[in-house]
Amino acid sequence: MSDDQGAAFSMLLSDLLENILARAENPKDCATHLSGRIRDLIGVKSVFVFQCSSIAPSHEHALLSVTPERRRDIADSAAMEALIRLAHGLRGVQYIDPQADCACEKEPDLDADMHKALCAALLGLQSGSSIFVPLRYGDRQVGMILLLDVLDEHNIATLTASLERLAGVLALILRNAFLYGDLERAVAERTKTLEDEQAKLRMALTEKEVLLKEVHHRVKNNLQIIDSLLHMQSERSEYAAVKQALAEGRGRVSSMAMVHEELYRSEDLSTLELERYLPRLVDKLFLGGNKAIQCEYALEPLRVSLSAGIPIGLIVNEIVMNAFKYAFAERSGGKLALKLKRDGSLYRLCIKDDGPGLPPGLDPATQDTLGMSIVRGLADQLGGEARWLSGQGLIFTLTIAADGLSP
Repeated sequence: MSDDQGAAFSMLLSDLLENILARAENPKDCATHLSGRIRDLIGVKSVFVFQCSSIAPSHEHALLSVTPERRRDIADSAAMEALIRLAHGLRGVQYIDPQADCACEKEPDLDADMHKALCAALLGLQSGSSIFVPLRYGDRQVGMILLLDVLDEHNIATLTASLERLAGVLALILRNAFLYGDLERAVAERTKTLEDEQAKLRMALTEKEVLLKEVHHRVKNNLQIIDSLLHMQSERSEYAAVKQALAEGRGRVSSMAMVHEELYRSEDLSTLELERYLPRLVDKLFLGGNKAIQCEYALEPLRVSLSAGIPIGLIVNEIVMNAFKYAFAERSGGKLALKLKRDGSLYRLCIKDDGPGLPPGLDPATQDTLGMSIVRGLADQLGGEARWLSGQGLIFTLTIAADGLSP
């Protein structure tokens, strides 16, 4: 090869390096381009590019590309596998002519046994003079380029030196491909693990929701059975006071049953919408009565926890039943208003009737009736304050901190 030819060849190799770097993100595409261009630049029958199976020391190699493609069957042969395993220990680019004298001094980087074994392996592939280009990064081999049957054997030293330059760049590309490949595999495996865990959590959540719905349904049914038993007991009693007490007990049981019914029908099994629950509760309390009670509702949307919803329902039950018992006792009808409004960090629930109000001298804060005791106890349980104001009717106000109602 003349000086001009050598310069032209170096320029072609420089262009090849640029093209390889442009394909660095895709090692397989890079190897395919490399093997094709090397075959065009160098008189050689076939070019194989192998990649080590891992960065860790290993003799396992995977084929990245072969040119021409019809030679792929050779790459998969046992003879090729033996040759690549044998050549794994090469430290630098080596030219081997199996037909020539296998004396060690012709390839000073090889010992005689290694040289002889490589020659035998090439003859086993029915190949002539060939070039081995180990792709090494640091002290680890990441791949191998194998040029079988070199046709132009002039100036082999210049050719091997040029291939040595290519080897360093391609080794870096393959090494980075290992790192990115391992990272992508790790990310894919972690993603798959997370997806599996999320699927299990979704399944567990669905099962939990089904079980909770069943629990609420059964609790509601059991409370309705208790309500029916109290009704049957009331029907059998001859005493008005007993009938009244059992009716009040039925109202309390019914208010709790309705909470579980609301939860059973709701998408959210742990919270209660007061603006929906309270009107249904009040309407049910008046259902079947012979009085025309006009109910007005002004309820801001409020979703509360189950632990707050049941006490609030029981309080409303007591106040409304008390209004039915006293405010509308001597009348065929009347008005009842429920308001729920937020005031800063507080919620205020007001229940107002248009009855005669409290009897003179009656103090609800100290009154020891069962109903009043229940209301005061439940208000304390909620961390709230219960107040009664008598004027044009009776106004009951329950004030609760908004934080105490949060689900």
